[in-house]
Amino acid sequence: MSQTSLKLSGVSQQTPADVAHKQLELDKVGVILGFLLGLALSVAVVSDGLAILNADRLFQVVAAVVVTAACTALGARAGRWLADHLTR
Repeated sequence: MSQTSLKLSGVSQQTPADVAHKQLELDKVGVILGFLLGLALSVAVVSDGLAILNADRLFQVVAAVVVTAACTALGARAGRWLADHLTR
């Protein structure tokens, strides 16, 4: 019986700090993936698409920045949602 109690007492629960650290890591992953996706979309779709339409270069840059920022924000939200659901 004492061996069983030792095994059970040896099982460690996650501390709130561990959970917060995992949530932060998932948030970071979401931001990074969102940024990379936004950057790829900006270069491949937005800039090239606007260049085909003979849009002003400044407009292309602004559109690329907006798309990258939007994808980064969506990635941050997705990372937060994932962190909330995986660390419950």
